[in-house]
Amino acid sequence: MPRSVDELVITVAGHHGSGRSTNAKLLADSLGLKYLSTGMLFRERAAELGVSLEEMNRIASEDPDFDNWLDNRTKTESRKRG
Repeated sequence: MPRSVDELVITVAGHHGSGRSTNAKLLADSLGLKYLSTGMLFRERAAELGVSLEEMNRIASEDPDFDNWLDNRTKTESRKRG
């Protein structure tokens, strides 16, 4: 359990087009929290590698280290934004 709102992390999951980003932004705004999109991080990584999103999807599905990279990047960005 977080000791303060500064330690609070809420994860919103859902299928593509289900409204998770919209609802996560509304929730963050209403609670005064920072919003972080893993989709944004995914797109940034594709740009860093110079590949299309389609190619990035293939890389992510074939490389088990990608999940670790995304988890670590999410934690790093959360600390920066929090």
